[in-house]
Amino acid sequence: MDKKKSNSLTFESALILLNEHKVADKDFQEDVKQKVDYFREKSKVLNTERSTKNWIKKFNDFRKAYGYLIPLSELSDIKQLEKELVEYISIMKKNDGKEYKANSIKQAVDAIDRYLRIHSPISHINLHDKYMFPDLINVLHGRMQDLQERGLGEVTGSLALNTEQVQQILQHPRMNCEEPENLLYRVFFLISILFAMRGGEHYNIKIDQFKFDNCGLKFSRYTSKNNQRGLHNGSAHIITIPADSGSYSDIKLYLSKRPIYEESSFYLQPNSNWLATSIWYKSNHIGKNKLSKFMQDIGRQTQIDISFDVLSNHSGRKTAAQYLQDNNVPEQAIMELTGHKSVEGVRAYKKINEEQKSFTINTLINITDNTKNQLKYPLQEISPNSIDNNSSRTPIFNNCTFSNVTFNIQKQ
Repeated sequence: MDKKKSNSLTFESALILLNEHKVADKDFQEDVKQKVDYFREKSKVLNTERSTKNWIKKFNDFRKAYGYLIPLSELSDIKQLEKELVEYISIMKKNDGKEYKANSIKQAVDAIDRYLRIHSPISHINLHDKYMFPDLINVLHGRMQDLQERGLGEVTGSLALNTEQVQQILQHPRMNCEEPENLLYRVFFLISILFAMRGGEHYNIKIDQFKFDNCGLKFSRYTSKNNQRGLHNGSAHIITIPADSGSYSDIKLYLSKRPIYEESSFYLQPNSNWLATSIWYKSNHIGKNKLSKFMQDIGRQTQIDISFDVLSNHSGRKTAAQYLQDNNVPEQAIMELTGHKSVEGVRAYKKINEEQKSFTINTLINITDNTKNQLKYPLQEISPNSIDNNSSRTPIFNNCTFSNVTFNIQKQ
C-alpha cells in the first residue's frame, strides 16, 4: 500500500475515534449536569422556595410601580437597596388592602434576604446586619411594633383538634370501614394524628414505609417539616402501631384492599364501581390538590361542630403534640414521635386549659375582691390617747406578731 495513502487512512481513523470520544464525553457531561441539577433541587425545602418566590414577586411589583428598574440581581448600591426596602416595608399591604400580620412583614424580609444572598452582586449581603442596613432594621422593628400594638401580632398557625372532636369524627357513619371512600378518609385521619403529620406531608407517603412484624405495624417517616434529613439528619423515625389496636386493623384493611400491582404511592383513588367489581381502589394516586383538602372533606362529610378554619388549618402534628403534652407524656418521647429537634419546639404546643385559666384569675381576684376578703378584726384607730403608759387597759397590739415592721409613734 502506498505510504501516503496509509498515513491518510491512519489519520482518518484517529479523527473518527477522537470525534466519537468527544460525543461520548459531551453526553457524559450532560448526564452529570442533569444529576447535579436534580440533587441541587432535591435539597431545597419546597415551602421555603414558594415563600421566597412569592415575596420576591411582590417586592418586584412594588419596585416596578415606583420606577425602580434596575434588576435586584444587578443592584450593587447598598444605600439604594436599603431605600427601596424601607419604602416597601412601610407601605406593604395585602391585595385586598388589609394589613399584614407583624410576622408576615418579617417573613417578607427573610425571603428577600434569602434571594439576595444568592443573586445579589453585593458581597456578603445580610439584611439582618444592623451595621450594613441600620435604617432597614429600625423601620422593620418600628413597623412590627406598630402592628403588634394594633392587635396584628398574633400568629394563627396550624390548629389542633381536642379529644371530643377527634372522637366525633371517628365515630361518624361517614368514617366507617365499609366503603372505599369512607375507609380512605378514616385512614387519612388516623395517620394524620398517629404519625403527627401536617396536611402536605401525606402526598409523599409511599407503600414501602409500612412494614408488618410480630409487634404490629411499623411506619418509617423519612422526612417531615422538622426533619428534612440530608446532611445533618440520618435516621428515619420509626413509629409502631400495636397489633391489638383498632388503628392497626383499619390501616391493614386499607392495605389489603389495594390492587396487588399498584404504584408506590400510598393513597389511591377509590373506585366508584366497587360494588360490581369488588375492586375498592384504582391504581391511580390521589392528586396533591385533592389530598390537601381531605381534612376539609372530612369536615363536610361528618358535619360536626368544628369551624371551617380549624379544619382548613388542622395539623395532625399539633393535635398529637398538644394532646401528649396535656397528658404529661415526657417531652423527649413527644420529640421522638413528632420529629421536633428541640424541647422548646414541643413546649410551644403546651396549652393551658380553661380550668387552669379560671383558677389562675380567681386566685388573683381573691386578693382584690373586698367581698371575699373581709378582715377578721376591724381596724382600730390609733390616737395619742390610746397610748398611755399608765393605762391598765389591754394594749392594742396584744397577742400580735410582727415581722420586718417599723412603727414610728409620736406622743404629744
